[in-house]
Amino acid sequence: MSTTNKIKILTIIFFLTAAVQCDAQRKRIQKLPDNRFELSVLTGINLSQIDGDYFTGFDQSGLNAGIQVDAIMAPRLRLSVGMMYSQKGAMIPHGVVLSSNPKNDRQVRLNYIEIPILFKFMLNQVHSGALVEVGASLARLSSTQIIEREAFISKGTIYNDISNEFDKADANAVFGIGFTIGKRFSLVMRYNYGLTKFYNNQNFELPAQFSTQVKEVEFLRNYNMTIMGAYRIL
Repeated sequence: MSTTNKIKILTIIFFLTAAVQCDAQRKRIQKLPDNRFELSVLTGINLSQIDGDYFTGFDQSGLNAGIQVDAIMAPRLRLSVGMMYSQKGAMIPHGVVLSSNPKNDRQVRLNYIEIPILFKFMLNQVHSGALVEVGASLARLSSTQIIEREAFISKGTIYNDISNEFDKADANAVFGIGFTIGKRFSLVMRYNYGLTKFYNNQNFELPAQFSTQVKEVEFLRNYNMTIMGAYRIL
């Protein structure tokens, strides 16, 4: 065997040995637990609004509760999949949009079964510390509750008349920050940004210029902020 071939073989053996040692060292550093899955129960409150109703403010409160499974992918990285009951919607005034003293006497409550799928980044490896979440959620509308006094609605959209046209499917981008306390408890604040519209007005027409007519809604889309606590049971 030539000297050149011997050098090539020794070089390959050297790099293979180095790679094995690096991989072993990485595994020792990571120290992943034997149980790679965690189960938690979550409960909290939604503060919601609906984009497209011509009003602002996260003034509709509702329940957000369910369970979540975390798959530990690395010491600081988890993949979280949840199953949540989530109440969204809005509080809306009746009558003229530009009223000087609007009163939120109309309520649209949308009850969803929601599946958030999130990547959770732990900012340190100790039991207490900050975390960041990013991902998406898929939801299905299970029921709708609308309270409005139609006799007092002189202009604009009557939501009871269009509720049967609401799309059952709803998709959101999800961003969250939180803090873990010990091995089992964490506090999280999430923001859900609607990616889909659950209502589109196929007959929408803009009023004439300078008209005092209140516009019908063109579309409706969910937004909500959630504040919740999570307790790990497994």
